[in-house]
Amino acid sequence: MKIASCRLVQWFFALVLFTGLVMASTATANVSRDVIARADTSVGRVLIDRGFWLREMQLGSGTIVGRQGNDIIFLTNAHVIAGARRIEVGFSHLGQSVVYDAHVLNTDPGLDLALLRLRPKLGNSMHPFSIMPIGTRELGRGESVAVLGFPALSDVTGDGETAPEFFVSTVTQGTISRVTDGTLDSSQRRRELVQHDAVFNPGNSGGPLIDVCGNLVGVNTAYLTGGSSTRTAAPSFVASSGKVVERYLRQHEVSATFTARGCSALSNNQTTLMLVGLGVVAVLGGIVAVLIFSLRKSGKSAPRLARKGVLVASFGGQTVRLDTEALRRGVKIGRDSACRISAGMSDLSREHARLILRDRRLMIEDLGSSNGTFVDGVRLARNKAQQVNTSSSILLGTSPLTLAKT
Repeated sequence: MKIASCRLVQWFFALVLFTGLVMASTATANVSRDVIARADTSVGRVLIDRGFWLREMQLGSGTIVGRQGNDIIFLTNAHVIAGARRIEVGFSHLGQSVVYDAHVLNTDPGLDLALLRLRPKLGNSMHPFSIMPIGTRELGRGESVAVLGFPALSDVTGDGETAPEFFVSTVTQGTISRVTDGTLDSSQRRRELVQHDAVFNPGNSGGPLIDVCGNLVGVNTAYLTGGSSTRTAAPSFVASSGKVVERYLRQHEVSATFTARGCSALSNNQTTLMLVGLGVVAVLGGIVAVLIFSLRKSGKSAPRLARKGVLVASFGGQTVRLDTEALRRGVKIGRDSACRISAGMSDLSREHARLILRDRRLMIEDLGSSNGTFVDGVRLARNKAQQVNTSSSILLGTSPLTLAKT
């Protein structure tokens, strides 16, 4: 019984460990599709016309961070809109493109950040959108992040800036490499920068770096190649941190949403799977506990007898000490003098019953007696063994058999 109990416990804890490993791997998974879909409604494509006589288009990305009256407040990079004569920002909604006129509220080349005010074009109304929260907590190496935006490469399958597909964002996943204070060139101020490996390309500039909660934790600014302009070296991707964005928005009195909290990295589906897994572990744990309790309750005397080696049987005014070997062979009780425990009671058969140790369990077996063998008030079937212990009430006919351990 002890061996069986130990094995059950080992299997149970192995299952708990396996579930924990699965949950840990789930918890460190990429930014979920649910979070990306929610964040995507805040992300727009910036169209910049720098031409004077002829149209000269440049592209970038950005994020809705607030609202003032009928105006949308939109965040992007300062270098994205530098030299612009005209700016528009477009979104994709229900398979349709929605384009706003954009006006510069502020530009800060030292931080490479800019604020735009978006207004619907004449005759149009605002589309449903969300305001992306700004994450201001401390970031750690190895955290999962995602880049949303509009790299120029996303245009290769489009039909131009009038097509709805032109405003469908792309997403890449990665992790944070480090967070450091620095500057990207001598014209910029020192600030907190987030280095990560979520790939982005020209056109992504100004777009959000989001965490597993869907919070903006950076504004993608540049990629570095260790001094190589040919991009033969593995690039590092850099974003101004959420803390930098927070200070910039507060400075310009933008009513944005700021949060210093993290969240669970689990999507709804992952949470469901985790809860199911915990439920299975709980149920199996309960089964294991019941089995162990039952085994201990039903066989609590037998293993102790096996370890200590002596059982004291009292019957018909005599006391007999029985060792383990005798019990394994079987100890008969009856009127016959050949029985190990012999007594002359009239209601006792010649060979009435037998005590025997089987698989560390102490059993009593009726040997076809006339007046029966009773355990806890229940008569045993002939030639059928029943497990007993020192607490059992045993009658051979009407005569009690008492068991004790020493």
